[in-house]
Amino acid sequence: MQITLLLNSVSNESIKAVASRYTLPIFEMMKKKIGLPFNETTTENYGDAKMILFSSHDLQLSFIMKTLAPTNYNLTYVEFASNLFYELHKEDSIVCAEKNAAD
Repeated sequence: MQITLLLNSVSNESIKAVASRYTLPIFEMMKKKIGLPFNETTTENYGDAKMILFSSHDLQLSFIMKTLAPTNYNLTYVEFASNLFYELHKEDSIVCAEKNAAD
């Protein structure tokens, strides 16, 4: 049985603190890959990894999802055995601009 009310009973600051433990290394590695300034201390354990896999409990995934605040998604709880995938794709900026102009 999941405790769905726990997500709403924890402060937003606490949720962000828990979520940042899992998301910060991912976002810092993404910044490293695309050439933006990044925190070397956060990424030093990952080398030049192409994939990072974190395993976590459903409640921690709920905290991450609440922090990311996806649109059009009513977050009540996260199912058991759920996963979050972060993907970084390289796309030609000209092609990307053309696609956005067409939309």
